[in-house]
Amino acid sequence: MGHRLLLIEDEDALREQLVELLQRHDFVIDACADGMEGLYIAQKFPYDIAIIDLGLPRVSGLDIIRKIREEEIGRASCRERV
Repeated sequence: MGHRLLLIEDEDALREQLVELLQRHDFVIDACADGMEGLYIAQKFPYDIAIIDLGLPRVSGLDIIRKIREEEIGRASCRERV
């Protein structure tokens, strides 16, 4: 099973292309187009990696990254898998 990846990108065509490409490389991908939804998903599920657009609607990509780092979202579950 591939690594779990969170993709937050508001441009539909780019998001779809990235999903298609990454799935070919065995990534399991959760993708969304909105910063608020992306932050919610990031807080609910553990990810091995995240690709986050900086200029997102509703919540900026930088704010999502800061929140993930502050709350150490996903880190405990990643340590359990190692």
